[in-house]
Amino acid sequence: MVDHEDGSPVVLGVHGLKGAAFLAVCDGAELLVEEAIWHRIKSAELTFEALLRAGAAVYGVTTAYGAASGRQILPAEQTDFQMATIRSHACGTGPSLARPWARGVWLAKILSISTGLTGARVAVVESMVALLNAGFAPVVPRTGSLGASGDLVPSGHAALALLGEGQVLRRDGSTIAASAALEEARVSVVELGPRDGLSLVNGTAVTASLAAHVCAETAQLLVASEWVAMGGLEALGGHVEAFGPTIVGARAHPGAVATAASLRHALAGVGPARLGRQGLHDPYCWRCIPQVHGAARDAYGWAWSTCEIELASCTDNPLVTDDGAVASGGNFHGAPLGLTADTLRLAVGEVAALSRQRTAHLTAALARGGGDEPVEGVGLTMVLTTATASLMEIASTGIGTGHWLPVDSVEDHVPNATIAALHALDVLAHARAVLAAEAVATAVLLQRGGATPTSAGGKWLLGLAGGSIGTLRLDQPLSHVLEGLAAALAASDLPAPQ
Repeated sequence: MVDHEDGSPVVLGVHGLKGAAFLAVCDGAELLVEEAIWHRIKSAELTFEALLRAGAAVYGVTTAYGAASGRQILPAEQTDFQMATIRSHACGTGPSLARPWARGVWLAKILSISTGLTGARVAVVESMVALLNAGFAPVVPRTGSLGASGDLVPSGHAALALLGEGQVLRRDGSTIAASAALEEARVSVVELGPRDGLSLVNGTAVTASLAAHVCAETAQLLVASEWVAMGGLEALGGHVEAFGPTIVGARAHPGAVATAASLRHALAGVGPARLGRQGLHDPYCWRCIPQVHGAARDAYGWAWSTCEIELASCTDNPLVTDDGAVASGGNFHGAPLGLTADTLRLAVGEVAALSRQRTAHLTAALARGGGDEPVEGVGLTMVLTTATASLMEIASTGIGTGHWLPVDSVEDHVPNATIAALHALDVLAHARAVLAAEAVATAVLLQRGGATPTSAGGKWLLGLAGGSIGTLRLDQPLSHVLEGLAAALAASDLPAPQ
């Protein structure tokens, strides 16, 4: 698969895209499509048209849907039927997806069609590529998908723009009529072929985009929380033996080994006099980071692999087979992504729980007069309440894939994968709020310790938080500080987990 270098265009070739390249396009990188891909899509388009001319019966093309599938769709009705498919499915509700997530919907759909297995027309992909490269994203409501026959409802909204209907997002997040966006991008309204409407609404494009972002945000949270934690370890004079190769190697889960290496990296440069000042060992929330974060890293590794398989897949139905036939299956089912998202939701909750406990120890040290300056009132001890409330938000976020209410007698199992991915993204936002509280308490304790921190983690944290922490008084509103730190943690450029 194709790797991506920052700032360069992303090239879609016959081996697809890696996750990093996918996310780069979501964030605004230009997408270039190799000629071999256009040939592959055109070949499938021509094969599908030949099948229809030969009288093949194709669900959703020559027939209606669901209980009405016994009704025949005549050739003269097929274009209108495909347009009606898109319009009727665009019935989502709620807030719109964030712009990068929404761009990922178009891109995931491009990747699915580019496998050459759908029979969708080249013009459909050309339009989505042009809109992405012009900086647009579809306006997609977050509520509506059960992940059964794919993400039907939100995908309907993403497809509307190709018809010049609905709205899209500009680079700055403002909305514009889709018709105006097409004109600005010099793209004509798509004239749908007999397969196009069904292909645009079917498949897991929405959940795939969301799940890829869940993976990316989880990776960032893991490393940032490890570096914040090591700043706190230095501030409290903790112990490093738990992160050494001997202990971690005795139970050598790959994620634990990688986590311990990350922690040692964050402690690089720390002076011996700064550590081991209290007791024989530390509370679990520091001592067990390799084990807890290690399990989360292993879950992340599996999840990222699952997402990359998904991005290289065709999740449409039915498919054009290698021998020129049409076959119906269940590649649209969102179970792989739903279980991925729920797994990472649980993993992130564990990471946030450790962070909250560290905040409890840090604020207790501040309340005792930690550092060289006296405590002024209650001040920073209240950030523990905010961290606890955010952790309770995480605990109250339900599992997405554990409810299987059927839609009808055919769609009799739904994975709720899109819901699971959205829940995971919500949990990640709360987890960053928990970590921001720990970062504030750690930074203040480091600054009040009377000595400049020497660990890489401590220096990094003060550099990240310095602008908002340097003049911080203990009794003042802290919402803007916490929100600013949460945003800074989300944008940090620490190395991704290996």
